[in-house]
Amino acid sequence: MDSVPDDEGVGPRDLLGLAGPAAAVYRALLRRPGTDVGALAALVGVSQDAVQDGLAELAGRGLVDGLVPVRPDTVLEPALVAVEREIATSRTAVTAARRELGELVELYAGGVARSDRTVEVERIDSSLEAVQRRIDELVMSMSSELLAINPSYTPEHLIEEEAEQSRALLARGVRLRTLLGPRVRDHPARLEHARAMDAAGDEHRLHPDPPLRLLLLDRRVAVVPVDPQNSADGALFVWSTTLVGSFLTLYESLWAQAEPLFRPPPGDGLAPREARLLELLAAGLKDETVARHLGVSVRTVRRESAALLDRLGAGTRFQAGVEAARRGWL
Repeated sequence: MDSVPDDEGVGPRDLLGLAGPAAAVYRALLRRPGTDVGALAALVGVSQDAVQDGLAELAGRGLVDGLVPVRPDTVLEPALVAVEREIATSRTAVTAARRELGELVELYAGGVARSDRTVEVERIDSSLEAVQRRIDELVMSMSSELLAINPSYTPEHLIEEEAEQSRALLARGVRLRTLLGPRVRDHPARLEHARAMDAAGDEHRLHPDPPLRLLLLDRRVAVVPVDPQNSADGALFVWSTTLVGSFLTLYESLWAQAEPLFRPPPGDGLAPREARLLELLAAGLKDETVARHLGVSVRTVRRESAALLDRLGAGTRFQAGVEAARRGWL
């Protein structure tokens, strides 16, 4: 027996404009055309007055002729077409609004970058999707370097998306360095992805115990989870020069302790001294600072740096770092 639906929300009957006793009466007539009012009331489980009201509503919509139903699609299909048109219009409007929102956020990010950093920490905890959208917006304007610490591994369904973004950054000349934890070796798909990206120029190193998940974008903003144990709680976007500098110091320390995830073949690549020199140069350190790290003179640093650039066919120290990483020397 048909009964009056009481489901919450919009369902198919709502879209067709069929609800209440009228819908039940119409269904009964479709099964048994010509059934009289009394029999319809018994079939539907409502009073005869309710059946009469339902028939009047159906006749007003052209769905019945007396007690004979009209073919449903000839009357109701236009209603669905109108609904589809409204949905398409709404989707177009939402897409345009989201694009506008992205432009507004980009303007905000640019304003923050040019300001005196009155906004030092930005928190996003609405959803992982919102956090990723904010990261993507910042990545679009990057120009020099992306540093990452990923203690666990990228879920397999996100690997290709991550690879596309990395390839786009490398094509723009952005240097990529990724620090991974030992768990990556337990996930073949993630390991193969890392191998492919390492060969493309995204340098990968393995640390026995990375302390946190971290992104550093152009050495001006750091992204860390609100709760290191639960990424779903959102992220902090740190603009403070002091805090970003502390994260950079931590990153360089961890990077120096880590080992290349994929080692070059024996007899190829750089000597340990050359590799360390190239790392320091690629990190943007001044010659005087590099000399102190290596315990040599500034003149020696400059002579060996020139030899390295010539060996790698690079015009700048940054290009030398990228080329060495592409060859798997770092």
